[in-house]
Amino acid sequence: MAIRNETLHDCMAELLQRYFRFVQKRMDDDHTMPRRRLPKMDLGEAGAVRRVEIVDELDWGSAIPASLHDFVKDRESDVLIQGALAQPEICRVLEQLKVALVPMAFGYNILQPMALKLAYAQRGLEFSEAIFESKYPELEQYLSADMDPYSLSVPLANVVLAADHLTVGPFTVRKMTGDEFRMFVFDGSFGAQSLGLSDCLLELRVRVPRGGPPLSSSDRDRLWWFVACLKLLKPGSVGYDQIHVRPMGWTGISFAEGSVLRLVSPLGKAYSLSGDDVPELDELWRHVEPLVGEHPPFWYLGLHRFSDAVNRVRTEDRLIDLWVACESLFGRQGESGENMYRLSLRIAHLIEEDPVKRAEVRERAKRAYRSRNSVVHGGSDKRVAESGRDMEEFTRRALRKLIASQYTTHDVLIDEIERSILGGRTDPESPP
Repeated sequence: MAIRNETLHDCMAELLQRYFRFVQKRMDDDHTMPRRRLPKMDLGEAGAVRRVEIVDELDWGSAIPASLHDFVKDRESDVLIQGALAQPEICRVLEQLKVALVPMAFGYNILQPMALKLAYAQRGLEFSEAIFESKYPELEQYLSADMDPYSLSVPLANVVLAADHLTVGPFTVRKMTGDEFRMFVFDGSFGAQSLGLSDCLLELRVRVPRGGPPLSSSDRDRLWWFVACLKLLKPGSVGYDQIHVRPMGWTGISFAEGSVLRLVSPLGKAYSLSGDDVPELDELWRHVEPLVGEHPPFWYLGLHRFSDAVNRVRTEDRLIDLWVACESLFGRQGESGENMYRLSLRIAHLIEEDPVKRAEVRERAKRAYRSRNSVVHGGSDKRVAESGRDMEEFTRRALRKLIASQYTTHDVLIDEIERSILGGRTDPESPP
């Protein structure tokens, strides 16, 4: 690749050589070489840690940034840095980043990232001209771009992935690398939960205007909606606690943000995901993707309560949440009379067409409602766990049917189900 700016190329080469010598001298004077001790983990099923070995290695990520301030203030360095700041490409990037055209801004946003890239590639502070020449085109590409790529990574709890990675729409579900497992789970707050530990990662790649926020409210919502789709796909809990933002290009800030909806997964049977699930999951995502960031559909509360319910640790809480979801879907404000009969009948007519199966669903839903009544009134019921499983199945099927249907309002749904009950219509899935 042809070099676009020979002056900047030569300036950066000399700056980096000086920077490496400066860092090395500081470490020689202090008689210290920063090191880090990292856990190397052998993962078993569902991310269970079978063996941990401690690996000792040089820590360039600490040594180079720790020397930046003093290096930039050095008089000889300042002459070279001023030369770099005179280049239009450098000015353009610093203006895009909304920072002042001063040496420290150049050092933090341009020089330090380049030095770290070279140090890790060289495995040391001995300047390699060959490696510099191979990395320099990346700098010029960054300087000429207007958008920056980021990875939004969500460690998933309780998920076992049968393949190395799966792709659905804009998302990738994959196994973590060893460094990612250390960063997200072993060292991070996610690992401290110790609930449903997993080596599985949900990743969304985004491109944002330079200087703009890398994590938007829309992308937060997209991640939540996709995890909700996983729960709608099949039984099982899926949890996440943080969204990790990492730059995939030249520079940027890495940070983690706690989820507004903290979805910690309970201990239990692992949620298994394989390539066979992709077509069905992709279809679910295609239905919900247009809804992200728009006015929420009438069944949105039901989906939220369902998503919370499947992650509940206590079976009683799960059953109550599932009935709240179903009442938001199948109840109508101001109705009086027998809720158990009305709700169970409407659930059965939405999710089943065969009269015999409808009757079976109705009876199971009525039993589950009795269990719910026992719990909320301080009693006990031996069938709470069974009722919870039944209501999870019914709520999942109802939500999936509503997501795939064209019902526009809650009233349209209830009116259509009532016509089905009275014999005026036999297929409540497709409204007129």
